[in-house]
Amino acid sequence: FRGVTGVQTCALPILIMDTVDELENFSETGAALPSVTDPESDYRFLTSGNHIIFYRMNGQNIYIDYILYVRRDYLRILFPDLPQNDNEEVP
Repeated sequence: FRGVTGVQTCALPILIMDTVDELENFSETGAALPSVTDPESDYRFLTSGNHIIFYRMNGQNIYIDYILYVRRDYLRILFPDLPQNDNEEVP
């Protein structure tokens, strides 16, 4: 975890894993992604500190697809074929 120091480095994976472990008993805890954005998908998501965990369910199975920092452009990562808005500022 580049840029993260001290206790945070150790605590970050534990915090994320604790959140992921909750899915074992409460798989529908996360919000459905289509409830907050346009593209239709099977993704659900949970936040864990400064990270968003994107996952899918298939029967009893849970698939963690992405764990992304909250400031990442998750829509472009999840849906790379979406048209990009040319009017957006580039940081």
